[in-house]
Amino acid sequence: MLKRIDVILISIVLLLGVVHTACTPIFYKSFSLSALWFAGTGLSFIFLGLIHIVRFKSGNRIASVIAFGTSIIATVFSVLIVILLSAPQAFIALIANIFLAMVSGVFLRNQYKAKI
Repeated sequence: MLKRIDVILISIVLLLGVVHTACTPIFYKSFSLSALWFAGTGLSFIFLGLIHIVRFKSGNRIASVIAFGTSIIATVFSVLIVILLSAPQAFIALIANIFLAMVSGVFLRNQYKAKI
C-alpha cells in the first residue's frame, strides 16, 4: 500500500512540474527573467520527481538519503511559496511535498532498520 502511495505522490509531483513548466509561455508572453524563474520552479519539481523515481527503483540507501533531503528542501520552498502566493496549485504542491517527504522518510528509516 505504501509503495502505491509513493508512486501516486511521485506522479503528482512530476505532473505539477510538467504542467507548471508547460504553462510558462501562457503566463509570460516574452522571454524574460521572470519567465525563466517560473519555468525553473516547474523544472525543480520535475527533478524532484526524477530523484524519487531513482530512490523508488533502486532501493539504494544513498538515493534514499538524497531523495529525503531534497523533499525536505522542496517542502520548505513550498511553504515559502504558499506564504507569498495563496494559489491552489501552491497548496497542492505543498501537500504533495509534505507527504512525499514523509513516505521517503519511512522508506529511509526501514532501510536503516534492515541494516542493523
